[in-house]
Amino acid sequence: FKVTVNKISEKQTPELTDEWIAKNTSYESLDAYRKAKRETLESSAKSIANNANYEAAIQVIEENCTVNSLPDDEVQTYVDQIVNYYTSYASQNGTDLEGLLTDSKMTMDDFNSMAEEQAKQTVQRQVICKLIADAEGLEVTDDDVDKEMTDYAEQNGISIDDLKANTDVDAVKESLLTAKVMDFVIENAAK
Repeated sequence: FKVTVNKISEKQTPELTDEWIAKNTSYESLDAYRKAKRETLESSAKSIANNANYEAAIQVIEENCTVNSLPDDEVQTYVDQIVNYYTSYASQNGTDLEGLLTDSKMTMDDFNSMAEEQAKQTVQRQVICKLIADAEGLEVTDDDVDKEMTDYAEQNGISIDDLKANTDVDAVKESLLTAKVMDFVIENAAK
């Protein structure tokens, strides 16, 4: 039995210096790089904490609210979105929805029930969110929408005109209202 070693190599990690940072990143110095990464991590941690706080607060609100009825057309819209999402996902993976469900050991009836429950929960949260917004006088202005769209366009390097032409403004308003309600709920949850 004979073995031939063709190559032995050792991975060398370069020293993190101002020169290396300037050459390999968009930052001028190691301090600037560290500061930017710290800000990113802190922002991410704050966002995760806020989302967890909001979820906990909204869960308590949901447990203490009774929504007598949900708009059937809105529930159906979300069911359709869920079905379209999973159909597209299945297609991207070389199968159809039924094949995806079979692989997941889920029946079509189970999937439809899951989609309907998820849609109802989403619509219920929207109804509760709108009720809180109305009760607290929270609203989204056209200026709020313009600022959000401008910021998004700048961050993603696209023209504001293209973004406006391809964006559902009502969805942006709903998202911004949810964010305002989320901030309000988090701020007032401990009071």
